[in-house]
Amino acid sequence: MKKFVTFALAAVAALSLSGCMKGSNSWEEMQPVMPGVYIYQMAMNQNVVSMQPANAGMRLAMLISEALSQDPEYDLTKLSLVKSSSNRYVLPALFNEGTTVEVVEGTGYRIKFNENMQQTSGLILSGSMLVRTNGSASLVDGGTWMITPESVTVTSPATSSSQSTKIIINGGVTTIACVDSTYTISISGFSIHFDEATIDSNWSGSFRVTVPDASYTYETCSGKQFEVEGAASGATMYTATETTPLTINYSLESGKYYGMQIVSGTQTCKLPNPFEYSTSIFPADEVTYTWLYNEINSSYTYQVSYNGATWKP
Repeated sequence: MKKFVTFALAAVAALSLSGCMKGSNSWEEMQPVMPGVYIYQMAMNQNVVSMQPANAGMRLAMLISEALSQDPEYDLTKLSLVKSSSNRYVLPALFNEGTTVEVVEGTGYRIKFNENMQQTSGLILSGSMLVRTNGSASLVDGGTWMITPESVTVTSPATSSSQSTKIIINGGVTTIACVDSTYTISISGFSIHFDEATIDSNWSGSFRVTVPDASYTYETCSGKQFEVEGAASGATMYTATETTPLTINYSLESGKYYGMQIVSGTQTCKLPNPFEYSTSIFPADEVTYTWLYNEINSSYTYQVSYNGATWKP
């Protein structure tokens, strides 16, 4: 099976294995749930990469909302000049200093990434994404956008314990629609693979994101909790055999995110096809992550449940 790869948190966040091992519990105590942790990591890595166009589209929507809230007649060709009340440029705050947004006449916008700089999510993106607005400059007004990747690669930065890993996005369609502060994100047919690998995924799903404020501006929503729920499934970039991708189902119930970290909710990941994996590696097919948020001290905890065992960091 393809070596497990861990990515930084983004949009719908992936929990790194090194993060799992933090805390007072020993490595030995964690062993009964480790196969479930691997299932979770594969599901989250697949979903995080597939959700990159959605993540970029939502950030662009916030940038535009901020510009129009300051001036309803704002020249949207100058989005790089939008500042917050603290005099901070909003575009690099949402992406990074190397990301640019240009208006594509008659179509919408193009987001271009600098492959030499990490995004605020911690991932490194290269290439661009085309945002078709269907005549709606802002999503807040009930618009529907379609985002397509253009030669996009996603790279996890190297750490002291792992090398950087590059993933290629070959295709996939993302649609974002807004109704009454709730954004519906649909992703379909995301074909992604590890650099130099031959196995491609076929990942699809739907998520609902409820934003903290209907205006969806940087000033009103940055640093606030977002409510997220939904599900995704399909063939992943991981291999069941040398020629067959591993299928995984993923769901999120009552999820809340603070920044790019899930702080409450239930995530369930399942291997639906018994013939694709060995029970000697995965004695059970399903793992559950339960997250709890403490409002008093703004902290979160989580519990992993797998094959009758539970573990808390």
